[in-house]
Amino acid sequence: MSEILGKITDLLKANGWQTAMIAIVSAAFLYMSKAGIAPSIGSEIQLIIWLVMLVSAALAVASFASWAQSKIALPANAVLRRRAIRKARQSFIDYLPYLTERERQILGYLRHYKIKMFTGDHDGGYAATLLASGFVRYIGTSGQTFDIDKVLFAVPDHIWEMMEARPDAFPHRPELSDGHPQVEVHPWRIPWMLP
Repeated sequence: MSEILGKITDLLKANGWQTAMIAIVSAAFLYMSKAGIAPSIGSEIQLIIWLVMLVSAALAVASFASWAQSKIALPANAVLRRRAIRKARQSFIDYLPYLTERERQILGYLRHYKIKMFTGDHDGGYAATLLASGFVRYIGTSGQTFDIDKVLFAVPDHIWEMMEARPDAFPHRPELSDGHPQVEVHPWRIPWMLP
């Protein structure tokens, strides 16, 4: 009995093509047995073959449905992504008049130096509002380690395109350090955050 259960478990692990072939072979064997091409079989074995055929067919249909759903989901997800990017672009354009001077300065610095990725404090410093708006994002990969003073940020491509299209909205106004020699500081870093 345990061997039979083990075989049934193996059947459940088979992929869609394998289960479809098992169903087809089972159906062909039943037909050939009825037609007299294959030896006749007892009713108990015939019942078992019917069960194997039906379970295999059901597993094959479920596998095909799962495959079809994944193929249908790809274009649907692409449409949803494009729609979300279009909405994010429009949101950025609508928010332009409300950007603070500091936010414009940060985006202007990044655009001027063509920096799409940068490091900053884990809370974003002066870029925290840009981070909260989605105009700047945390980046990294799962399991990546980082220093809380050097967290990776990036400007999403669709926001960068809008910045490039409107350079006058993001002027570069250098902010210099207090020390000697004076150097341009990162405008998103709060002074106590400066190295």
